[in-house]
Amino acid sequence: MAVLASPAPAAHADPVIDYTGKTAQTVCALLDSTPTFGGIALVGQLIHNDGFSYEAAGRVIKLSIEAYCPRRVPLWNRFVESANSDTPDHTPAVTAPAPTRVA
Repeated sequence: MAVLASPAPAAHADPVIDYTGKTAQTVCALLDSTPTFGGIALVGQLIHNDGFSYEAAGRVIKLSIEAYCPRRVPLWNRFVESANSDTPDHTPAVTAPAPTRVA
């Protein structure tokens, strides 16, 4: 059996995937504690505070929901539809504590 002389090329890391792997369960716990549009917005802000764009934060939330809390898919879909609509859903949000970091 021959040994390869050069190592395999390194895979390019995706910061969103890496971050999601570390925080998805926390994201879902936060969404379970506040299953509202305001809860999603708060989680997005927390992820943004960790250095991600709002678009990347949305990817983290979507991937987290798909992996760990698919029960939140309908809420996520309504949130996205509302964000893309001229008449957003004004689902009341609970008062949230001051934003802190997710991780």
